[in-house]
Amino acid sequence: MKNLLLITLSALTIFSASAASLKTVSPADAAVVPTLTDPQKAFVTMPLKERREKFRNKDYRKSVLALPAEKVNGKERKSWWPKTTRLEWDGPDGSEYTVKVCEAETGKLAYEATLKDKFTYIDNLKIATGYKWTVTAGGETVSSTFKTEDVVPRIIRFPGVPNVRDLGGYIGLNGKRVKQGMIYRSAAMNDHPKQTYYTKKELFDLGRQAE
Repeated sequence: MKNLLLITLSALTIFSASAASLKTVSPADAAVVPTLTDPQKAFVTMPLKERREKFRNKDYRKSVLALPAEKVNGKERKSWWPKTTRLEWDGPDGSEYTVKVCEAETGKLAYEATLKDKFTYIDNLKIATGYKWTVTAGGETVSSTFKTEDVVPRIIRFPGVPNVRDLGGYIGLNGKRVKQGMIYRSAAMNDHPKQTYYTKKELFDLGRQAE
């Protein structure tokens, strides 16, 4: 009976260790993450008069605003793109992980990927929005949450088109927030390096990719 009890306890210990082998690491649960890089945030949070003076300064535009503010997987990102959020988890080596990120309130899918790495980068997140993310491997799923900072504008990484911004996210009349993901502004879309114009369907597809 004693030997049987020891075997049972050992099995439970092994099972518990296996069940705890998959876990989220970063961001910490309920963390607040930025959607703007430090130079972008410093610029947009300046008083209006100071911001206008800074923007008139050619050296400032070249030395601060025009330079990539971060690297992702060793590659510099465009200065007009949003800041990335790195999702990191821990689990058995060699496993295949499925990662999903959804808006916490609506359940709308924001990102999904299946990969071998134990990390991934996401961007184009809505501002002041809660997200739930899950990692699944070997039949086990773990989850965590985070929220994005409430700092406008919402900058969008859009293929081939610089300085794309969501006109939503601002606080309007009666303290209500303008809905995000509806109207965008950008630099000239005819500067796209691969084609000189977009059909209505191509614009819709690109917008869906950006979301």
